[in-house]
Amino acid sequence: MTRTTLFLALAACSMASVSSAQSLTCSGGLSVGALSSTGTCEGPETGRAPAAPTDLTLTYAVGGTGIFATPGMFSHAFNNLAGATALGAIPLAGNANLLTGLDTDPTGTTVFAVAGFGAGNTQRLVTVNRTTGALTNIGNLTGLVAGAIVVGMATDPVSGQIFVGEFVTTAPQAMNLRSVDAATGATTLIGSMSATAIYTDLAINCQGQMFALNSVNDQLVSVNRTTAASTVVGALGFDTGNLVDGSGIDFDNNDGTLYGNLQTFVTGTGVTASRYGPINTTTGVATGVAAPTAIGKPAAITTCPAGATPPTFTYTPPAGSTVTGTGGDLVGSTSNFTITPAIGTAGVGTGAPATSTLTCTAPTAPFTGFGQTITATGPGAISGGPLTGTCTRGATAVTQTLTCALNRGGTTSAVSWTLNCPAGTTPPPPAVAVNASSIWSLIALMLALFGVAAVAVRRQG
Repeated sequence: MTRTTLFLALAACSMASVSSAQSLTCSGGLSVGALSSTGTCEGPETGRAPAAPTDLTLTYAVGGTGIFATPGMFSHAFNNLAGATALGAIPLAGNANLLTGLDTDPTGTTVFAVAGFGAGNTQRLVTVNRTTGALTNIGNLTGLVAGAIVVGMATDPVSGQIFVGEFVTTAPQAMNLRSVDAATGATTLIGSMSATAIYTDLAINCQGQMFALNSVNDQLVSVNRTTAASTVVGALGFDTGNLVDGSGIDFDNNDGTLYGNLQTFVTGTGVTASRYGPINTTTGVATGVAAPTAIGKPAAITTCPAGATPPTFTYTPPAGSTVTGTGGDLVGSTSNFTITPAIGTAGVGTGAPATSTLTCTAPTAPFTGFGQTITATGPGAISGGPLTGTCTRGATAVTQTLTCALNRGGTTSAVSWTLNCPAGTTPPPPAVAVNASSIWSLIALMLALFGVAAVAVRRQG
């Protein structure tokens, strides 16, 4: 694998050269017309205007041609890659400064990246100077599995929390999700997103929903940020090849469109095809135009619209965990369940776009309850909780999945717990009460029988 084919891009919208009359999806996966010769999105409004085609973007490029032949930072309008201006070189230093993931803070001004790749290079969290390209070390990424490779990065555009993907190459193979301390580089394991696939990049929209790019199966997947569980959205319709840190995705926070920079990589040959453009977050289909034959990870520098950010929830016990009923010991007795939600990150604004709502599907016997609706809007307090339910204990323990739907500003994701109704104990048989007068009557009867027997013996004698 030749590392001189790596191309990472920061863009407010498309950074690929474009031609006229090519289909483009501008927002939310909805086709709104054709791509003009200037690369603008034409057609009816989609709720928020696409970014202007002359927005300034930044590009980190390695191994390109022409102006991109020298690794470093570049500046250009998103629709005019050919007019890029070099800002500053970033020597690879034996791949110690090779970036395998990057994203921006909620203001779009601070660029975070993961630097370091290959044997002998410790992966570390850095910031990138948007003007000169200079890297500033924050700290080594600690807590990783030995020999693992950090692939892809996403920053929550509201809270600023950083997440990375960790590809564990040794048995048992895993694709883990980790959170990162932006001040130190320390990582915390959240869970495994997959045991077989490689997710080459992550992206988070303004509603807090995380997506990942599965480059083994060429799919877009959604990821539960609390448990790391992933769900297939759909096929990309494009071969993303087999390069671990190749293709990338990120949202244009200005209009909510997910963009992908996708490449087909063939070992021994290099990049054979490429595409840059929107990815439909409902179907997973990637559209757009041919991109430069290089490797890339986009990272939008646009910010979330003000006044329309729903809050996030945390739960006790945590989502994805097992909740065991308490109270009641005997078979037929009742055990109780309580799940308490709280505000994780406060939202901004009012109305449906700023509202988060959690509702659960009623479980079946022996479980009942959990019909509460948990809701919060903008910076307001949470209401409707806690989630409560019961179960009737039987002779054996019973488990069942409590499935809930979290709607954050119109985007729905699944939240679940495993309910455990413990086995009850069988009570001992009840004691038989004996009346005192009945006891004396029995004694008298026994004495009478004894007397009769004695008389019979004397007569026989």
